[in-house]
Amino acid sequence: MTGESKSNHDYEGGNRREHSNEGEVDTKEILGGWRSFRLSLMESGLPTTECTIQQVTPKGGSLPPRRNRRKSSSDTIPDSQHVIKKSRRPKNISLKNLCLLKKQNLPLAREFMNEVWSHEISQPEVGGILCRLPLQMQLWRLEDKSLTGINFQKEVQMSDNAFLDDGSNLLSYSYSSMSPLAAHMLLQYQRGSNFMKQELNKILRHSEDGKIDTRNLSKELKEFLIMYQDYKKSKHEVSLVVQENKVKGTATTLKLNKPINTRLTESLGSLLLFGAVDKSAANEDLSLAESEYLVKFLIAFENEICIYNGGPDHQDKPAIMIHGISSLPGAREISPGTGIYYGGIKAATEGVLRGLYKANEFRFFVGRQRYTKGKLKKEVYLGKYASIACARSLVLKHAISLPKPLWNECMELSLGELKEISVIDSANDPTARKNDNNEIDE
Repeated sequence: MTGESKSNHDYEGGNRREHSNEGEVDTKEILGGWRSFRLSLMESGLPTTECTIQQVTPKGGSLPPRRNRRKSSSDTIPDSQHVIKKSRRPKNISLKNLCLLKKQNLPLAREFMNEVWSHEISQPEVGGILCRLPLQMQLWRLEDKSLTGINFQKEVQMSDNAFLDDGSNLLSYSYSSMSPLAAHMLLQYQRGSNFMKQELNKILRHSEDGKIDTRNLSKELKEFLIMYQDYKKSKHEVSLVVQENKVKGTATTLKLNKPINTRLTESLGSLLLFGAVDKSAANEDLSLAESEYLVKFLIAFENEICIYNGGPDHQDKPAIMIHGISSLPGAREISPGTGIYYGGIKAATEGVLRGLYKANEFRFFVGRQRYTKGKLKKEVYLGKYASIACARSLVLKHAISLPKPLWNECMELSLGELKEISVIDSANDPTARKNDNNEIDE
């Protein structure tokens, strides 16, 4: 074994070449420039191919329909201009979150205050994040892309009036007190909630002694049950896309909001550095160099270490360390221009011991989520995830004990549909935190 496993440097293939030859195009400058240009288009109010409901709505008209969406009469809303203006883009969503970040990492807090941004994009990209959408909104975005989506659209067409009569899950204020976009999102959320109740009741009719025999379910109900179970497992997930190969259809993500609350032990330190190696089976011990490396690591991070459950795959592999320090020896940028780096654990350990860095500037991810055969792109297409481009400060901040959960912060910073979805979902979620009153809208 080596002191720092290759897995700390290269998770299923990197996203950049370590060295560039003379005459090659500077991909960092190009990709970084493209991200800035795309953001400037969004803030200027000019429609882009990646706008969703933030497009211009004709006066007195209805929201631009999603591709192939079956419109009903209730899709029509009052006149509005759904454009994200630069002056309206918030620099912060929660004062309490910001105060916590200042205590944890003042330079990152300053960067967050001055440069934070996020907006929805049509496809996942390395350096961007994925926010798990509520199942109610996934049903709306499904359109006719699956059996469940088709079934939902049919029910909406047939039962709009019945859905609106049931106000049990509506917010405490009326549609007239809301913006047109908020009212539209609330309507879709309510439709989804009623459809979910309806389908779950159908499934329960097939249960005996509290058990459901899926063999008795229709294809539509089986598909919905799978979607519902998946949603319960992945609710409010926020993941960072760290690798993507468009040709092979593979991708890797790390869950940003699944911290592991534990203290650093020798066995955990060994897992983070070297992976879960069965020493008894291999009949080997750590080498002298590895033992010294482990001891230094334990001393450096004994008082504070940030460990996250990155995903279900490769839990036995060495941890991936994510940070924002470009000058750290051994570090590599996950994608040119993102300012997000991985690797360099040895240098990080030495730097913390020497007082050059703070331990909380680094995050360690055990496991990851692997996608093959284009599955990640498909899940975004089917409305499971909202794909978001964002500033690195939103990715590098910790998600431990946040007054406003990271999911809500990412969604609301993105404005438009995503902001309204977050507000509505929190108002309808009995487990959501209600005590963060220090919010900034502008």
